[in-house]
Amino acid sequence: MTSAVVQFFIVLTTALLFIAINGLDAWLTSELHFIPGAHWISLSAGICVLATLLLGPTGVIGMLVAYLLRNFIRLELIDMPHAVLEAVAQSIGPFLVYFVADRAFGLQASLANLTSKRLLLLIVACSAVCPPLHSLSMRVPVNSWDTLNHCLLMFAGNLAGALILTYMLKAISAALP
Repeated sequence: MTSAVVQFFIVLTTALLFIAINGLDAWLTSELHFIPGAHWISLSAGICVLATLLLGPTGVIGMLVAYLLRNFIRLELIDMPHAVLEAVAQSIGPFLVYFVADRAFGLQASLANLTSKRLLLLIVACSAVCPPLHSLSMRVPVNSWDTLNHCLLMFAGNLAGALILTYMLKAISAALP
């Protein structure tokens, strides 16, 4: 297979995995829903972090496609420009963290050189970068108390979800031969 075909399948698989985890996330954490777009636990944030770290720019494109699909499947956003802006905002945050981490740590495709401390740092950074970008894309006034609460809640939910998913995958991979 050519590189373009492989990348297409990676993007498609990433997007479908995100949509599946997002649906599972919505079902499992429906009682933990605080306000639209903000949950106490967001497992799909873990997919976003891992896809970006493991797959780099291809993972980011997969996440962009995933967020666009999610927006249109759920019909959360009515107008096309708003749906695209929100998808770009949600997928560009982890890429910025990936870009800085790649320069600082020289990330390898297998993440073999990523220590536990560095992984935790990247999870915290992704969890912190995404909420303000999401708020900006939703045209929320930046200086409002609600925006700060929304960002803090999204940060906590993203962090909890990413940590749960990361350590769940770590436990599964440790159990495999």
